[in-house]
Amino acid sequence: MRVDFSIMKIRSLGIMLLIILSSFVSFSQLDATFSSPAASQCPDNLFTLNATNTTYGNSNYTWLITGPSSYSQTYTGVSVAAYLTVSGFYNVKLTVTNGVTTTSNTQNSFIQVYNKPTISYSVTPTTGCAPLVVSFNGDNCLQPVSGTLASFAANAGDGTAYTTKNFTHT
Repeated sequence: MRVDFSIMKIRSLGIMLLIILSSFVSFSQLDATFSSPAASQCPDNLFTLNATNTTYGNSNYTWLITGPSSYSQTYTGVSVAAYLTVSGFYNVKLTVTNGVTTTSNTQNSFIQVYNKPTISYSVTPTTGCAPLVVSFNGDNCLQPVSGTLASFAANAGDGTAYTTKNFTHT
C-alpha cells in the first residue's frame, strides 16, 4: 500500500505541475508588435519606437535597427529613440523575452529617412547699377525623393528674410 500511495502522490504531483505549467505558458504569450509616432522624417531627427503591449511584467525588450551603409544598432527598453542621419529605409526587429518564452517581430522598411532637399536658385540679373532689382527663382529647388518641403526660408544677405521660393529684392 505504501508503494501505491507514493505512486499516487507522484502522479498527483505530476498532474498538479502540469496544470501549473499550462497556466504559466498561457499567461506568457508575448506580443512583439510596435509603433512609431513618426516613422518617416528628415535626417538628423530622433525616431522613437514603442512596444505596443507592455503588460508582461519582467519582460526584456531588445530592438535591432538595420539600414543603409551597413547601419546596425541594438537598443533595449520598452521605448527607444534612434538618431538617424543617413537617408533610406531601415528595418526594425523587436524581440520580447520573459525568460521562458521569446517572440520577435520584424518590419522591413519600417523607418524612412528622407533625402535632404537640394537648394538651387537662379538669379537675374547678376550685375547692374544700384538700385538693382534682382529676381530669385527657386523653381529648380529639388524636392526630397519622398515627402514634401514644408517651408522655404531665404536671406538676401542684408537681413531681409523671405519665406517663398520665388522673390525679388532690391
